Amino acid sequence: MTIVNLEVRHCPNCGEREYVFPRIAQLHRLLAFMTAKQPIALVGEQIRYLRKYLGWSREQFASIMGVETETISRWEHDKAKMGKSADRLLRVFVFTKNPVEEYDPAELANVGKDQGKPTMFRVSASPSGWDPAPAMAA
Repeated sequence: MTIVNLEVRHCPNCGEREYVFPRIAQLHRLLAFMTAKQPIALVGEQIRYLRKYLGWSREQFASIMGVETETISRWEHDKAKMGKSADRLLRVFVFTKNPVEEYDPAELANVGKDQGKPTMFRVSASPSGWDPAPAMAA
């Protein structure tokens, strides 16, 4: 993911940088929608992100999808492909269900630890919120 127009604050004393992410819930919603709108099958990292975006544990997600918890783990670790119906159902949930409103800091600590191929998005911060940004020129 590439974020453009993001405010960066610099400490004049130590030089440390701080990135300002305004309207973080709106950013998460945009990323979830962009992920769900892709015309290709979801992969593990995306499945896990969307599940967490919806606020579901693996157990809850398994119950909702009508599969075993182990199946969710296999999907999220790219050990098994999610079927087309399950893929479509997860996307429908993203567009129709309210996302989680608070994020568990312990869960956020694990974000990005997988070494799989990252999903590339480009978003732009603006005074009114977040918007998909045009792709960068190659």
